[in-house]
Amino acid sequence: MKELKVSDKAGKIRRASDDVVREALADLAHGGRTTHRIGGHTDWYHGAAVSPDGSRLITANRDGTARLWDIASGQCLMVFRGHTSEVVRAAFMNHTDRAVTTDDDGTLRLWDCATGACILVLKGHHGRVAGLAVSPDDRYIASSDSFWALRVWSLPEGTCEHSAAGINNVTRILVTRDGNTMLTLDSQHDILRWDFPGLGDPSLVASGDYWDIALAGDGEFVAAGRDGLSCFDVRIGSRKRLYSLEPHKPYKVTTASDETRFVACCSPGETVLVVDSRTGAIEKQFTGPRFVTDMILSPDGKTLYTAGFDRTCNMWDIGTGECLQAIGSTRSVHHLSLSGNGVYLAACDKGDTVKLWNLTDGSQRGKFPGATSVAFLESARLVVTGHDDGRVRFWEIDSGKERPGAVLQAYSSAVACVLPLESGAFFATFARHGVPKLWNTEKRNCLKIHSRAGNIDIDTTAIDEDTQRVALRRQGKNHILVCDLRSGDILATLTDHAHKYGNLSVIITGIRFLPRGRGLVSCGRDGLIILWDLSTFKAARSIHVGNSILSMAVENDGRHVVIGTHTGGVERWDLESGQREICRPPEGSPVAGLALSPDESRLFVSFSDGTVRIIDRESTALICSLWNVDDGFFWFTPPDEHAPDGWVWTDREDLLHLVEEGSEGKVLGAVPLSDERRRAYIMTRNNAAIVQARLKGLDEYARVARRYTRALADEQNRVEVHPRPMLPGET
Repeated sequence: MKELKVSDKAGKIRRASDDVVREALADLAHGGRTTHRIGGHTDWYHGAAVSPDGSRLITANRDGTARLWDIASGQCLMVFRGHTSEVVRAAFMNHTDRAVTTDDDGTLRLWDCATGACILVLKGHHGRVAGLAVSPDDRYIASSDSFWALRVWSLPEGTCEHSAAGINNVTRILVTRDGNTMLTLDSQHDILRWDFPGLGDPSLVASGDYWDIALAGDGEFVAAGRDGLSCFDVRIGSRKRLYSLEPHKPYKVTTASDETRFVACCSPGETVLVVDSRTGAIEKQFTGPRFVTDMILSPDGKTLYTAGFDRTCNMWDIGTGECLQAIGSTRSVHHLSLSGNGVYLAACDKGDTVKLWNLTDGSQRGKFPGATSVAFLESARLVVTGHDDGRVRFWEIDSGKERPGAVLQAYSSAVACVLPLESGAFFATFARHGVPKLWNTEKRNCLKIHSRAGNIDIDTTAIDEDTQRVALRRQGKNHILVCDLRSGDILATLTDHAHKYGNLSVIITGIRFLPRGRGLVSCGRDGLIILWDLSTFKAARSIHVGNSILSMAVENDGRHVVIGTHTGGVERWDLESGQREICRPPEGSPVAGLALSPDESRLFVSFSDGTVRIIDRESTALICSLWNVDDGFFWFTPPDEHAPDGWVWTDREDLLHLVEEGSEGKVLGAVPLSDERRRAYIMTRNNAAIVQARLKGLDEYARVARRYTRALADEQNRVEVHPRPMLPGET
């Protein structure tokens, strides 16, 4: 019988203990199982809400998802997917295990918090739905959009029962605890009172510089404004008290459920004040987060939750001012580059950090902060990175050194792009506010500066294989400049892409020269792939793909291109016939970057959810995925017959969220961080050997995985025949 072995986070292999085997096998028992969630938000937070019992938190993020969190452990219980744009607001229902979220696309969605299923989609708004409230009895949802409309929806049908139009853009909605009155705050900083749910003629409660409102109990509400915190009578609309907090200017406010305290986020200095609601005395003051978009107190009034543009959702102890926990966000990768031998992958993310990965063993070989672009200089065995400080830095690929081998001051502004020439013997740099430059790699000197092109604010660039011509797209412009690389002369201006597409003014997202002089190809958010004839500089062929294109890679045959779409699809197009092949169906998360391995057997795709996925070209099977965590590494595989939840390999076990599910797949709760089941799960699923085998190929993975699962079955038989003796005190 083969011995079952597991690998630790350092990749060291050792024999699994009987306890680990028992706990791992318990997941296979009928009636429930332990599974995991991975990933996190990738952008700033628009809103947050706490469940009525104070045990869970829901976050609304610009990345198009909402997430359900277990507050005690900080683990993600559920990811709500289905919105097509930014998720703006979130709220829990008061008496059912459901939540509602709003979107930039004008929809609301009602979710089952046990299964993650979308129960209802409420349509009728136009533009961003920024206002949201649930009635105390859960019978109604009130919402508002950026096109000056209010709507009241009845549940469970989701029918729009009442609406009002022609009002100012409402940014905050409150429904009083008796369910008879609704208060709104609009973009003109006016507060209106409405009958609810009927939406009769509203009455003006207060007009002026008010930025936020919250219910305060005893028929009152509190407003944060230029003068401080104002307490109003809901029924008659008169201001009863004003608490000046000078020099602080509150712009967000929330209240404790016992109605004894207000908590206000103020500027300047992003100060958080805890204020006695009866006297206005400041009980506590501490420095909070920057750029708060939403804030709420826990039901017991002891914990403050803030969401913000700083890409974090923080939990604060009101008594001490200590930040108890921060739910951060990862960064999506917008540019991928592969070394000529296919061994190394360089990924540049939206946080201006480049990371270098060895694809044979999955190890991270370098991390370069402040880098805005990257290229491999094959002949010199170097990686060159362009930085936001205008410098170009050289790194030895195999050294693993934390300091660059050389540094050049190329520009006074950020380097936008670095492109290798002639296998890396030379390279070109382009600046966001500067002129194109050509460099000698070995001598590290600038050969030529193309001043004729001027400071052209480069955003997207390509150079032909003969290093004769360069194609450029200016930042914020929707035409392509084709220039002579050696003289700097502008040869042509290509203008067939749309000047505007919906609300988007920047259209062109990719430019590539085809090999052997076959032409130039461009793509854009207007859904067009255009093949340009370089002898006439006219469009030889236009293909409309029916979806916004965000990224593109060109195959070696010069006939096929691979594109990534806004809806998360990956497609291969024949430029001659116009035929399409689906490489990956749309998954909802936009494709931010694409790259082909040198032998074109693998496709590397970066998504806006912060992952990079490696796809087998022939079978279109997903081989492995890399999660772009800020520190450490995190690889994971798709579910299959060997592992229903897939395998992971990471040194960030804190980012592996373990969830207990019932027999019907309903989430029962998070597995506590100190629970033995968590230790057992991680010991068996965090497996370096299996993930590394999958990186080598699907056949190698199948061989290793079969051997591992057979060993697990053998261990199951051994444990059942020789159970662990019961220890004294156990029952």
